Parts: sequence; C-alpha cells; structure tokens
Amino acid sequence: MIIVLNIVWLIVAFIISGFLLDPFYTGLYRVNHFGQYLAECVVLAMIMLLPANIAHRKGRSFSLFAIYGILLWIVAIIHSIMMSSNKVKAEPDKYKVCPYCGETVLKVAKKCKHCHEMLEPEVQEANSKG
Repeated sequence: MIIVLNIVWLIVAFIISGFLLDPFYTGLYRVNHFGQYLAECVVLAMIMLLPANIAHRKGRSFSLFAIYGILLWIVAIIHSIMMSSNKVKAEPDKYKVCPYCGETVLKVAKKCKHCHEMLEPEVQEANSKG
C-alpha cells in the first residue's frame, strides 16, 4: 500500500514541481534544457515526499504529510524529524489487548478508549513462595 501511495503522491508532486520550476525555464524550452527541467522536477518531487516517508515510519499518516511536505516542505521536514513515534513504546506488561476491538489498552483501564466497551478487571496473580 505504501508503494502505491508513494507513486500517486510522486505524480502529484511532479506536476506541482513542474509549475514551481516553470518560471525559471521560461524561454529555455530547447531539447537540452527540457531534459534538465524534467530531471529537476523528478528530484524536487522526491524531496517533497521525504517528510511523508519519515512520518510514515513513525506511524503517522502518509497522505497528510505528503500534502504538508508539498506545501510547506521546510516546516514539514523539521516536524517529521522532531516528532515522536506514534507506536506503543512502553513495556508490554503494562498493556493488554481489548477482547472486543483488538486494540492495545492499559491493563488498569476499565473501559476501552477505542471501542468504549467495558473491560473486565485484570486478575492479580498471587505471588506465593513454596
């Protein structure tokens, strides 16, 4: 799925970069300059998608950061590098899986924050030494 998103947004970024670079090539549409123009459009389109790929690795929306990267590249690249991962990083002994929706919730939770179902309390094991 991420490959398809990369291809679709690369095409969008390529078209937008063509419009961005067009004023710099006015009157230079000869064969030699047109190849350089296309190469720069491709490179600019790939650079525009860097924040989206970084954000996707951190568990964020690829499409949202693709739009963000195309419109405000400098801000988006800094934001995607500085933001923390959206994935659960804590110890697995503090979390359990909701039996209704399958999402990860805290063991002490009484109600699932995703599906809002009531959860049964975690049974504490007695630590008895033989």
